[in-house]
Amino acid sequence: MPVETVTLQIPEILYQRLVNTARATQRPLEEIILHALQVGSPPSWDDVPEEFQTQLAALDKLDDNALWQIFHSRKTAADMDCRPLNLRFSGGLKPILGVAFGTKK
Repeated sequence: MPVETVTLQIPEILYQRLVNTARATQRPLEEIILHALQVGSPPSWDDVPEEFQTQLAALDKLDDNALWQIFHSRKTAADMDCRPLNLRFSGGLKPILGVAFGTKK
């Protein structure tokens, strides 16, 4: 895999957290930073079926509060679809996104 070099300014508190983790785990700082980027970065679009990419991108734009609202939303038995999982989401994330954007109650 090709390697790119990036110069990045980060807050001192974040830098210290990374340094402390590197010391505690006895691993190189670069390895700790690379792991944090891998864990915190969005998934590869190659892993997402094309029919879900637009809706997943919409979720990626939501702030934490909107995502928590979706997570904590409650559905009644009538709202739930009891078909197998691979069929239940055939409409994608549009019903879920309606809750986040206030278009569905």
